[in-house]
Amino acid sequence: MSSCTTFAVGQHGAFLATRRRARTIREDLEERIASELASQVVIIDFSGVDAMTISFADEFLGRFYTALAAGDVQPVAVF
Repeated sequence: MSSCTTFAVGQHGAFLATRRRARTIREDLEERIASELASQVVIIDFSGVDAMTISFADEFLGRFYTALAAGDVQPVAVF
């Protein structure tokens, strides 16, 4: 049985912008994954997010998926 971790991006605001902010939020996500070693599934929940800039999305999602593919982040299924 796999456990599930939900990461609520919307807690950081309805409009998400800047690479710096995205980096901070991505690092929080990566730390959460590392600290919950039993989790095999991560749900990235965008409820409450109305919009995000392309630079935010690239820094948050692009770099997260790159780190996941490179093995720099514990392997998990992402929904």
